[in-house]
Amino acid sequence: MSNLIKAGLTKPAKKGEVEIGIRAFPKAEPAHEEAPAETVEEDEAAVQEEVNETSAEELLEQAKHEAEKIKQKAEEEAENVRKQAAMEEENAKQQLNELFEQAKENGYAEGYEEGQKAGEKAFKKKVKKAEETIKTAESERKQYLEESEPVIIELASAVANRVIKDGLQADETVWQQALAQALFEVQEQEEVKVYVSAERYNETVKHKDELVSLLSYSQELFIYPDANLNENDCIIETPFGRMDASIDNQLEELKTKLLERLKEDADARS
Repeated sequence: MSNLIKAGLTKPAKKGEVEIGIRAFPKAEPAHEEAPAETVEEDEAAVQEEVNETSAEELLEQAKHEAEKIKQKAEEEAENVRKQAAMEEENAKQQLNELFEQAKENGYAEGYEEGQKAGEKAFKKKVKKAEETIKTAESERKQYLEESEPVIIELASAVANRVIKDGLQADETVWQQALAQALFEVQEQEEVKVYVSAERYNETVKHKDELVSLLSYSQELFIYPDANLNENDCIIETPFGRMDASIDNQLEELKTKLLERLKEDADARS
C-alpha cells in the first residue's frame, strides 16, 4: 500500500507505486471568516521533520503489516491449489506407467504387436486426461486469484482505515500529516482557506504556524470551523476551487487506485 498520509508528495512516483490524489469539486462561498493570525516564519525542513513523527510512521507500518498478512494467506491458498494439481499430475503419470507395463505384459501373452498398440493407446488416453487435469487446476487457480484479489484490497483498506483512525484518536501528529499532505497539493496558491470540524478546530489552529510554513507563496492561512463536517473531514479552498481532503476521502482514493491497478494487472495477464 501507498503511504496514505506521509507528507512526501514532491517526490515523483516510481514505477509500480500508486499515487493518491485528492478529489476537487466546485467552489462554494464560506459562511464566515476568521481574522488572519500573525505570520510566523520557520525553517521548512524542521517543520517537515516534525510532521513525520515516529509514532505516526509506526501506525502506517502496522497497517501495511496486517494487509501483507492477508495477502500472504491468499497466496498460500493459491499455492495449495498448484501443489494439488502437481500431485494429481504425478499420480496420473504413475498410473500410466503401471497401465503401460500391464499392457506390455499382456502383449507378450497375446501377441507383442497387438499388446504394444493397446498399451500406446491407453498411454495416450491417460496423458490426455493428465493434461486436462493440469489445465483445469491452472484455470481454477487463476479464477481463485481473480476472485480473491478484490477481497484482499477490501480487507487491506479496512485494516488501514481502522489503524489510521485509531491513530487519529491517540496521536495528533497523524492529523497534522493529513493536513500537510493536503496543503502540499495547493502550496503554490496565494490564498488558502481550510475548513475543519468543530472537534478538530482547536487542534488545527494550534499548529497553524507550522502549516503556513508549508505554503510557498501564501503568507496567510485561514482556518474555519464547520459544524456540517464530520470529525475527520477537511475542505480546502483556493481561488481555483475547493477540494475534499477528508480522511475518508483519502482512504477511498487509495482503494480506487488499488482497484484500478488490479484491473490493469488482470488485463495484462489475459
